[in-house]
Amino acid sequence: AQTEHWLDTHPDARKLRLMLVARLVERDEYDRALEHIERMREQQPEDFDLLYSEAEIQFRAGHNARARELLNEYISVQTQRRQSLVDSVTNAMADASDARLLLVQIAESENDYTEAIAQLELIDDPSLRFQAQIHKAVLQARAGDLARAQSTIDQLPLHDDRERSVAALTLSSIYREAG
Repeated sequence: AQTEHWLDTHPDARKLRLMLVARLVERDEYDRALEHIERMREQQPEDFDLLYSEAEIQFRAGHNARARELLNEYISVQTQRRQSLVDSVTNAMADASDARLLLVQIAESENDYTEAIAQLELIDDPSLRFQAQIHKAVLQARAGDLARAQSTIDQLPLHDDRERSVAALTLSSIYREAG
């Protein structure tokens, strides 16, 4: 209550408001958290990172359709940003990949493995590619396609011992879960 009162007189305190939003989400007070996000969006309509923040809250609150809408809008913004800043250093690729990973979580929560796999295939951030392919194999197995899961892992370019270990352990886990 004291923080909210202080924010009423200091509406530009973005970090503090985001900390409050995080605390409200931890306490499952999603409506109050969303109210703060909305205030921030009214104040800074060009702060597109708030789309992602709101999508996370909507997902946590069980509003998957709204979270999906926001994430798709966020991905669109990041894609446009990446295209317009071709020669500049940007985190748009990583930001879009983060949004896709949240879309994967949403699809998994709905047992929609086809959609989750489709989102994983759209991740083009090189730093996440290996992780995305491993996750894809796990989902293929959960969907009942062990042969495809095996093929996905077999086709992975393995660059070091850690990746070889992860691939072997994932395959072992897939077969264990399949009985």
